Amino acid sequence: DAEASVVSPFTSKPKTIKSVVDICREGRCSLATSFASVKFLILYGVIASTLRLFQWYHAVIMSEWCFILADGVTLVGLSYAITLSKPLPNLNEQRPTSSLIGPTTLTSIVGQELINVIFLFSGVHMLISEVWYCPFSPDNVDLAKWWLFSDNHMATTLFFTIITQQQLAAWVFSFGSRYRAPIWRNYLLVAVFALLVALDIYLILGEPSVVMDLFRISSTTNVVVLPDIPMPFSFRAKYFGLLVGNVATVIFFEYVIVLGPVRDFLRKNAGKHRLVPLSHVLNEFQLDISETKLTEVCMGMNFNAQAQLDYKEFVNVLLDILIYALPNIRESTKQKSLIRLDQYLQSGFPSDRDGTRRLLGALCAKYDFEGDLCMSLSDLVRVFHVELFER
Repeated sequence: DAEASVVSPFTSKPKTIKSVVDICREGRCSLATSFASVKFLILYGVIASTLRLFQWYHAVIMSEWCFILADGVTLVGLSYAITLSKPLPNLNEQRPTSSLIGPTTLTSIVGQELINVIFLFSGVHMLISEVWYCPFSPDNVDLAKWWLFSDNHMATTLFFTIITQQQLAAWVFSFGSRYRAPIWRNYLLVAVFALLVALDIYLILGEPSVVMDLFRISSTTNVVVLPDIPMPFSFRAKYFGLLVGNVATVIFFEYVIVLGPVRDFLRKNAGKHRLVPLSHVLNEFQLDISETKLTEVCMGMNFNAQAQLDYKEFVNVLLDILIYALPNIRESTKQKSLIRLDQYLQSGFPSDRDGTRRLLGALCAKYDFEGDLCMSLSDLVRVFHVELFER
């Protein structure tokens, strides 16, 4: 026990290298869960902001208890429950996304919000198209009695939609996928969600009661008065069907597009450049670099199962290989090289360096070292350390 061990950083009882796999599984689960929590909070805020716009336009407001259910129970309860997701027993070949503003994260948030807005517009249109609907007029409401702005059909409809979308966000962001166990293994999340869904269904489809009055649901005469009539059950049932459609669409989008086969296809084919094994490249070009150094170069690079990298990482890995292969380059020159390359990636090449631009463009095309796409070591060195940085 006193000897140094490769697993010494991990306080596990079994003295086995499997502890490294366990810590990687837990780490990937933690990373995926952290991103899920952040996405839930972001989308929760975006949905709430959309609600504010609709409330302002229609001069209504949700009741006090509706906000308590949304901010006090849904936000706090589900935010905590999301963090209890468990890791998968096996280690996946792909790591989770590491960028908060990467395509996976943004697609998930923006796509889901677009779906939600479409269904929110559809719900409002469904309400105002009913023959019994009378638009709420705030003119006769005393502003000191602000809670009266919630006693109308529009406020009830907005509440039904918004609370469903906010709770749905927590659910879909907790899907197991490749790094976390199935969602049903998160027992607290399932329990909290079941209670919230049961309450939601009761508020939408239930008969008038004290609870309905507390939330100011407009299906009772204690909330709406003439010329309005209580919201008919037939409309509430039809609106419930619309909300089910919202739920099904978001689940399909997240499970199939963001986490499923569509994501796999795009990650495999879009914006990627195939590489032969780097060890073969080094042997072919007779670059003197150890396996340890090569491992250091590739650590953190976003390789997929087909040994592909995105454009910028492709450039960076080749640049690093050349820097390691040419140890006589001064540290200041390396730093200058990286800064200059970053500038070119951001703003493009100057017009008088068109030859360099073509070389780098060829290098970053589908580069498989076959046929006309093969570039010699001298070309690589010229691109990275002569044409770009030493002029």
